Amino acid sequence: MGDGNPLVTQLEGQISQMKPNILNNIQTQIKNLELTRGSYSATVENSIALLSGIPEKEKELLQISRDQNIRNGIYSFLLQKKEESLLSYTNSNTDSKVVNYAKADDTPVSPKRNVIYFAALILGLLMPIVFVNGREILNNKILYRKEIESLTSIPVIGEIVYNKSKSFTGAGTRQA
Repeated sequence: MGDGNPLVTQLEGQISQMKPNILNNIQTQIKNLELTRGSYSATVENSIALLSGIPEKEKELLQISRDQNIRNGIYSFLLQKKEESLLSYTNSNTDSKVVNYAKADDTPVSPKRNVIYFAALILGLLMPIVFVNGREILNNKILYRKEIESLTSIPVIGEIVYNKSKSFTGAGTRQA
């Protein structure tokens, strides 16, 4: 068959129509493979990042397990000491018996109300008397005419009155 044969031309036309479709299909497959390769490389990078963080996490886990072992040891030690102290408090003499049982009254023993009330009454009466007399004894001022007469033999001619306020009343005095 020659070049001008209609069957050959028809086949050449079909080949020329199929060629761009095949090339387009190949390009699409290449792009899909590149995308798949990119996703695989991202997955690999994530995996590498996770694997690189494992030693730090392993260190933290080891530290946590050490702390847990230490706390468990301390707890066991404290439980052992608790058991030892409970055993030391138990009575080692099994031959003991109670001679007299404890007795208790309904009224309290220690704060006796009558004594406290009596003491409060006495203090309530004596403290004001002691305060007033102590103040009189410690007072070094002469307040009454009798004090001067009892301390000296000189007769008292007159008395001067002391007024604490600044205003005076009466004839010939100034007023504020």
